[in-house]
Amino acid sequence: MNEELMKAQLKLVELNELLMLIKSAELDHSYFIGDIQKLNYDLDIILERFKP
Repeated sequence: MNEELMKAQLKLVELNELLMLIKSAELDHSYFIGDIQKLNYDLDIILERFKP
């Protein structure tokens, strides 16, 4: 269970870094859509494991 929490935490950090990069550099967000969708998918899978 702790390993899954660590994975989720790392995915959230990755997502936050991407969002900060987009915000700070005012980059075209479409460049990062694939990365963000992949991170969201990974988080969904991890969170499914915690559902009762």
